[in-house]
Amino acid sequence: MSDSIFISYRRDGSSWSARTLHDGLRQHFDASQLFMDVEDIDYGTDFVHKLEREIGRCGAMLAVIGPEWLDATDSAGKRRLDNPEDFICIEIGMGLKRRIPVIPVLIDGARMPPAEALPASLKRLSQQNAIELRHASFSADIERLAEAIKRALGRDSGTPAANAGDGQHGHESRRWLVPGLLATTGALTLALLLSLFGNGNDAPDQVATADGGGIAVVGDLRVGGDLTIEQSGDPKLLEYVQQTVGELAAQFNIKDKQIALRDEQTRQLSNTIAVLARARERPDAPAGLEQALAKLQSGDTTAAEAFFRQILERKAAEAKAANQLAARAAQHLGTLLALDDEQGALEVYRQAGSLDPENSEVQARLASITQQPGKFRLQAVLQAGGDPVQSCFHIYHAAQDIEGNRERITYDCTTTARYTLGAGRYFVQVKSGQASTSREFELKAGELINTQLDLQAGILRLQALLQPGGEPEQSCFHIYHAAQDIEGNRKKITYDCTTTARYTLNAGRYFVQANSGQASTSQEFELKAGELINTQLDLQAGKMRLQALLQPGGEPVQSCFHIYHAKQDIEGNRKKITYDCTTTARYTLDAGRYFVQANSGQASTSQEFELKAGELINTQLDLQAGILRLQALLQADGEPVQSCFHIYHAARDIEGNRKKITYDCTTTARYTLGAGHYHVVVKSGEAEAAMELEVKAGELTDQRLTLKPT
Repeated sequence: MSDSIFISYRRDGSSWSARTLHDGLRQHFDASQLFMDVEDIDYGTDFVHKLEREIGRCGAMLAVIGPEWLDATDSAGKRRLDNPEDFICIEIGMGLKRRIPVIPVLIDGARMPPAEALPASLKRLSQQNAIELRHASFSADIERLAEAIKRALGRDSGTPAANAGDGQHGHESRRWLVPGLLATTGALTLALLLSLFGNGNDAPDQVATADGGGIAVVGDLRVGGDLTIEQSGDPKLLEYVQQTVGELAAQFNIKDKQIALRDEQTRQLSNTIAVLARARERPDAPAGLEQALAKLQSGDTTAAEAFFRQILERKAAEAKAANQLAARAAQHLGTLLALDDEQGALEVYRQAGSLDPENSEVQARLASITQQPGKFRLQAVLQAGGDPVQSCFHIYHAAQDIEGNRERITYDCTTTARYTLGAGRYFVQVKSGQASTSREFELKAGELINTQLDLQAGILRLQALLQPGGEPEQSCFHIYHAAQDIEGNRKKITYDCTTTARYTLNAGRYFVQANSGQASTSQEFELKAGELINTQLDLQAGKMRLQALLQPGGEPVQSCFHIYHAKQDIEGNRKKITYDCTTTARYTLDAGRYFVQANSGQASTSQEFELKAGELINTQLDLQAGILRLQALLQADGEPVQSCFHIYHAARDIEGNRKKITYDCTTTARYTLGAGHYHVVVKSGEAEAAMELEVKAGELTDQRLTLKPT
């Protein structure tokens, strides 16, 4: 048994606190006494084997317990302490099984877990006296912890254990505790084997057995060493020898265990003597202590046993009375806490029940509380330690059906969500914007789970400008994951059309595209947890505001505006960007050169523009056109009749044909035409009429044609 100290801690929740604890204890203990797996296991070393060996040789263990220690979950959402392969279960379980001092060290406001919340291998941990490390009194707490460890290890320079004398004397005193390390028959059997397999030249001169049951030595071969059985000519003799060696090996194994037990008893006896020696110096030392100590040091435990039995009976009675008094105080405290802190009341009543199990009133109240439902109080933060953010909390039963789906119980969108639910296991999912996280909880009767869920998210706030320093433009912002699939596509997350877009996203890399009209830009961002990226995207764009007039100074007319890139391909075609039919057309376009065509009826015009970033081109396109309104009559002064009107250019080609522009079948035909001469043919049944006329820019030509039979 060594005086080393094993520090057990949860790596992903208490590593920093464990390191601080380790450094604090370095002021009181040699570095070689303190074992932490991170720095004390060499590369290439079997991790589990090293832990088992260190726990097997340590004299005390510190179990570092943080707020998440009890309910920590693995990647599958299962509580780690329920996994027998969990390193915390293995480490502390071995320490408790060896019955070495296991001291719970509470950090960051953690409370001692109750026995019913622990797996079977760790239930005795709840019975260990714990020490709390607080930031405000850290140095003093470390002092108290160091003293407790030293007492547990029996480190007192005045104890008999520290003055055990030379090695020979030490062996004799331990022999008094556990008499006989190896039976005489075992030594005689070993001597018989050597005499059977040896020859006259190398046979030992004498056979020695350990006095009083010590380790037997024959010649230069010691029990516990390796025996090699050579091939013998006598099969029966060889079989007998092999059987006898097997029996010897079994005896050696038993004796090894007895030696280990003897060493543990020696350590405990030394601790007991040290305690009595310190108690003897106190002014209130009980009668009979001096005699008990003297007898014990001489090897006689009878007087010491009687003395301790007397002390035990008296102190047990005092402790029972004190526990009953403490239980009543806890009962009253629990009554007060129940008014506004049900979880606190439950813990106090559990403590009262542990102090006085025979108090029926306490047990009844405890049973009443544990039958009550539990409560959740949930908040979501962008990062640990941050302020709560508005989020939607979805509560599900943890169990999944055969398709992996969970049954949803309720949800709420708020900053602080509160739920009252029956005891059981629940799956909680929280979403804020496009960021989300989830976690499983075990809710106990009467328990309040008050926790913050870490979204590990940040905020992206976006605006788009025509040029740097300009005003934000109404734009559509599209958010994608930055990573591309094998076809080069990105996964779209969300989009919004606004002047200022705000997104809450999980930490990561994103691709953002902003569109305003036909102008667009894009950028990648790395968003960190708790970060606000507030940026303006430069569209490098301008605006066009277009109207079409029949003539300069006229009123705008309903027209269709077609926007093309000015550049032509090898066939003379331009790439069309957009079009709109309206009286006043507005376009937001990337800076560049454009070709604009405006059509109103059969009149049209076109123009090229150079658009600069941040520029507004506000122009009116001159159609140089007029309006032709036609009706057909069966006779002068008659009513208009349904007819088909055919409009041609007046000029003929070399073959005498006119180019047809349009036609319409109606009672009153209306055309917008470029200024010029036109040939009109109107037909209604077997009657028709034709005429030439001139359309002038900005004028309305109103003409009635009288039909004649053909």
